[in-house]
Amino acid sequence: RDRSVSRGLGDVYKRQGVIWEPVSSDSLFLGEKLDRAGIPYVVIGPYKGAFHLDFEKIGDAATGLLVKKRHASIACVAGDDSLAREFFQGYRKRLFDEKLPFRQELVFPDAGSLPVSGILNGLFTAAVFFSQAEALKFYETARNLQYEIPADLSLLTLRDGSSGGDLPFLSSLSLIHISEPTRH
Repeated sequence: RDRSVSRGLGDVYKRQGVIWEPVSSDSLFLGEKLDRAGIPYVVIGPYKGAFHLDFEKIGDAATGLLVKKRHASIACVAGDDSLAREFFQGYRKRLFDEKLPFRQELVFPDAGSLPVSGILNGLFTAAVFFSQAEALKFYETARNLQYEIPADLSLLTLRDGSSGGDLPFLSSLSLIHISEPTRH
Protein backbone atom coordinates (compact mmCIF):
# COMPACT_ATOMS: atom_id res chain seq x y z
CA ARG A 1 0.00 0.00 0.00
CA ASP A 2 1.00 3.67 -0.24
CA ARG A 3 2.38 3.93 3.29
CA SER A 4 4.92 1.22 2.62
CA VAL A 5 6.07 3.04 -0.51
CA SER A 6 6.73 6.32 1.25
CA ARG A 7 8.04 5.01 4.59
CA GLY A 8 9.85 1.83 3.71
CA LEU A 9 12.10 2.74 0.79
CA GLY A 10 15.16 1.67 2.75
CA ASP A 11 13.76 -1.81 3.18
CA VAL A 12 12.96 -2.08 -0.52
CA TYR A 13 16.62 -1.95 -1.56
CA LYS A 14 16.93 -5.55 -0.38
CA ARG A 15 14.22 -6.64 -2.80
CA GLN A 16 14.08 -7.07 -6.56
CA GLY A 17 11.15 -4.68 -7.02
CA VAL A 18 7.73 -3.60 -5.83
CA ILE A 19 4.20 -4.58 -6.83
CA TRP A 20 2.14 -1.58 -5.80
CA GLU A 21 -1.62 -1.06 -5.56
CA PRO A 22 -2.19 2.65 -4.91
CA VAL A 23 -4.95 3.61 -2.49
CA SER A 24 -6.17 6.17 -5.03
CA SER A 25 -5.01 7.89 -8.19
CA ASP A 26 -3.98 10.87 -6.02
CA SER A 27 -1.07 8.83 -4.64
CA LEU A 28 0.42 7.82 -7.99
CA PHE A 29 3.01 10.59 -7.57
CA LEU A 30 4.74 8.34 -5.02
CA GLY A 31 6.03 6.31 -7.96
CA GLU A 32 8.52 9.14 -8.54
CA LYS A 33 10.20 8.22 -5.23
CA LEU A 34 10.68 4.70 -6.46
CA ASP A 35 12.03 5.97 -9.78
CA ARG A 36 14.56 8.24 -8.04
CA ALA A 37 15.66 5.37 -5.83
CA GLY A 38 16.14 3.16 -8.90
CA ILE A 39 13.62 0.61 -7.65
CA PRO A 40 11.63 -1.18 -10.35
CA TYR A 41 7.90 -1.34 -9.70
CA VAL A 42 4.63 -2.39 -11.24
CA VAL A 43 1.37 -0.61 -10.51
CA ILE A 44 -1.78 -2.73 -10.36
CA GLY A 45 -5.33 -1.45 -10.47
CA PRO A 46 -7.51 0.66 -12.75
CA TYR A 47 -4.84 3.29 -13.50
CA LYS A 48 -3.26 4.33 -16.78
CA GLY A 49 -0.20 2.17 -17.41
CA ALA A 50 -1.18 -0.31 -14.69
CA PHE A 51 -1.82 -4.03 -14.90
CA HIS A 52 -5.49 -4.73 -14.33
CA LEU A 53 -7.59 -7.88 -14.37
CA ASP A 54 -10.95 -7.13 -15.92
CA PHE A 55 -13.31 -8.69 -13.37
CA GLU A 56 -16.36 -7.56 -15.36
CA LYS A 57 -15.11 -9.65 -18.26
CA ILE A 58 -14.41 -12.53 -15.87
CA GLY A 59 -17.95 -12.37 -14.41
CA ASP A 60 -19.34 -12.31 -17.94
CA ALA A 61 -17.26 -15.33 -18.98
CA ALA A 62 -18.08 -17.34 -15.85
CA THR A 63 -21.80 -16.71 -16.25
CA GLY A 64 -21.50 -17.49 -19.96
CA LEU A 65 -20.08 -20.94 -19.17
CA LEU A 66 -23.13 -21.73 -17.05
CA VAL A 67 -25.49 -20.41 -19.74
CA LYS A 68 -23.71 -22.66 -22.24
CA LYS A 69 -24.60 -25.59 -19.98
CA ARG A 70 -28.25 -24.54 -20.38
CA HIS A 71 -28.71 -22.87 -17.01
CA ALA A 72 -31.26 -20.08 -17.12
CA SER A 73 -31.65 -19.41 -13.39
CA ILE A 74 -28.18 -18.51 -12.09
CA ALA A 75 -27.49 -17.09 -8.64
CA CYS A 76 -24.58 -14.69 -8.11
CA VAL A 77 -22.61 -14.40 -4.86
CA ALA A 78 -20.30 -11.46 -5.31
CA GLY A 79 -19.75 -9.50 -2.12
CA ASP A 80 -19.44 -5.75 -1.97
CA ASP A 81 -15.86 -4.66 -2.70
CA SER A 82 -15.02 -2.91 -5.97
CA LEU A 83 -13.70 -6.01 -7.74
CA ALA A 84 -16.73 -8.04 -6.67
CA ARG A 85 -18.98 -5.28 -8.04
CA GLU A 86 -17.11 -5.49 -11.37
CA PHE A 87 -17.66 -9.27 -11.36
CA PHE A 88 -21.37 -8.73 -10.63
CA GLN A 89 -21.64 -6.26 -13.55
CA GLY A 90 -20.22 -8.95 -15.85
CA TYR A 91 -22.77 -11.44 -14.52
CA ARG A 92 -25.57 -8.96 -15.15
CA LYS A 93 -24.25 -8.08 -18.62
CA ARG A 94 -24.14 -11.72 -19.67
CA LEU A 95 -27.72 -12.29 -18.52
CA PHE A 96 -28.78 -9.27 -20.60
CA ASP A 97 -26.77 -10.42 -23.64
CA GLU A 98 -28.38 -13.87 -23.41
CA LYS A 99 -31.84 -12.32 -23.00
CA LEU A 100 -32.21 -13.90 -19.57
CA PRO A 101 -34.05 -11.89 -16.93
CA PHE A 102 -32.04 -10.26 -14.17
CA ARG A 103 -33.63 -11.19 -10.85
CA GLN A 104 -32.50 -9.36 -7.72
CA GLU A 105 -33.58 -12.30 -5.56
CA LEU A 106 -30.71 -14.31 -7.14
CA VAL A 107 -28.00 -11.89 -5.99
CA PHE A 108 -26.34 -12.54 -2.62
CA PRO A 109 -23.51 -10.88 -0.70
CA ASP A 110 -22.14 -14.12 0.80
CA ALA A 111 -22.65 -17.88 0.94
CA GLY A 112 -24.58 -17.64 4.21
CA SER A 113 -27.33 -15.64 2.55
CA LEU A 114 -27.70 -18.00 -0.43
CA PRO A 115 -30.59 -20.29 0.57
CA VAL A 116 -29.79 -23.96 0.09
CA SER A 117 -33.55 -24.46 -0.14
CA GLY A 118 -33.34 -22.59 -3.45
CA ILE A 119 -31.97 -25.79 -4.99
CA LEU A 120 -34.98 -27.85 -3.94
CA ASN A 121 -37.63 -25.29 -4.85
CA GLY A 122 -36.04 -24.49 -8.23
CA LEU A 123 -35.10 -20.88 -7.43
CA PHE A 124 -31.74 -21.48 -9.13
CA THR A 125 -29.96 -24.33 -10.90
CA ALA A 126 -26.47 -22.83 -10.80
CA ALA A 127 -24.48 -20.29 -8.84
CA VAL A 128 -21.44 -18.24 -9.74
CA PHE A 129 -19.17 -17.07 -6.90
CA PHE A 130 -16.62 -14.26 -6.92
CA SER A 131 -14.91 -15.70 -3.85
CA GLN A 132 -13.52 -19.22 -3.74
CA ALA A 133 -13.85 -19.18 0.07
CA GLU A 134 -17.57 -18.36 -0.18
CA ALA A 135 -18.06 -21.10 -2.78
CA LEU A 136 -16.38 -23.60 -0.46
CA LYS A 137 -18.69 -22.57 2.41
CA PHE A 138 -21.79 -23.08 0.28
CA TYR A 139 -20.43 -26.32 -1.17
CA GLU A 140 -19.90 -27.73 2.33
CA THR A 141 -23.38 -26.67 3.45
CA ALA A 142 -25.02 -28.22 0.39
CA ARG A 143 -22.96 -31.40 0.70
CA ASN A 144 -23.89 -31.73 4.39
CA LEU A 145 -27.56 -31.59 3.35
CA GLN A 146 -26.94 -34.44 0.89
CA TYR A 147 -26.95 -32.34 -2.29
CA GLU A 148 -24.67 -33.59 -5.03
CA ILE A 149 -22.58 -31.06 -6.91
CA PRO A 150 -22.89 -30.88 -9.95
CA ALA A 151 -25.84 -33.33 -10.21
CA ASP A 152 -28.21 -31.15 -8.16
CA LEU A 153 -26.57 -27.77 -8.69
CA SER A 154 -23.71 -26.33 -10.72
CA LEU A 155 -21.27 -24.13 -8.83
CA LEU A 156 -18.63 -22.03 -10.51
CA THR A 157 -16.01 -19.94 -8.77
CA LEU A 158 -12.71 -18.31 -9.50
CA ARG A 159 -9.52 -20.10 -8.59
CA ASP A 160 -6.45 -17.98 -8.03
CA GLY A 161 -3.94 -20.78 -8.46
CA SER A 162 -4.12 -21.93 -4.85
CA SER A 163 -5.47 -25.31 -3.85
CA GLY A 164 -9.17 -25.79 -4.47
CA GLY A 165 -9.63 -27.62 -1.19
CA ASP A 166 -12.60 -29.99 -1.40
CA LEU A 167 -14.11 -28.10 -4.31
CA PRO A 168 -14.19 -30.30 -7.42
CA PHE A 169 -11.76 -29.06 -10.05
CA LEU A 170 -14.42 -28.75 -12.73
CA SER A 171 -16.36 -26.33 -10.55
CA SER A 172 -13.60 -23.77 -10.49
CA LEU A 173 -12.22 -21.54 -13.18
CA SER A 174 -8.62 -20.39 -13.14
CA LEU A 175 -8.17 -16.65 -13.49
CA ILE A 176 -5.28 -17.35 -15.84
CA HIS A 177 -7.61 -19.14 -18.25
CA ILE A 178 -10.14 -16.34 -18.25
CA SER A 179 -8.12 -13.21 -18.59
CA GLU A 180 -4.51 -12.27 -18.77
CA PRO A 181 -3.73 -8.98 -17.05
CA THR A 182 -4.12 -6.07 -19.42
CA ARG A 183 -2.07 -2.93 -19.44
CA HIS A 184 -4.02 0.32 -19.36
